Amino acid sequence: MKKLILACLVVTATFFACSGDGGQNQSGNQTTEVANNGIDPQTVKLICQPVEEPNMEADAPQHEVFVQMGGQKVKVADILNCTPMEPDMYETYQFPAGTLDAVLGWWAGGGDLIYVAREGDKFIVVQGYVDEGMEELDYGYKTVMKFSADGKELF
Repeated sequence: MKKLILACLVVTATFFACSGDGGQNQSGNQTTEVANNGIDPQTVKLICQPVEEPNMEADAPQHEVFVQMGGQKVKVADILNCTPMEPDMYETYQFPAGTLDAVLGWWAGGGDLIYVAREGDKFIVVQGYVDEGMEELDYGYKTVMKFSADGKELF
């Protein structure tokens, strides 16, 4: 009889030990599916940050552009002016349907276009150029950075 009680205790203890936290973290909240599958695309943003010492030779502003995804912030480019773009402008500049965020660096008749988009299971950062005298709408887009679904830079 003692062996039967001992066996029941071992089975019960094993059951509770293996059951884990039931999909909850230590605070009792359910974990999100996004945490298991990588960066949430809704958190991916481009950030314009003015440089303390602007480009005095050109008498122009200077900005650094960063991509923020999850808890990391990675520098993408140095451009003159930097303004976030509204999603209704994406089609005008031929951004793809998976575009998550974009900025325009317009200064003195031209500037940089930078966007971050979802491409399959990756995130890409793309840069192009626009000029008010352009006859053809070819912005010369080039991918400047790639990130995996979990936010690691790919080379």
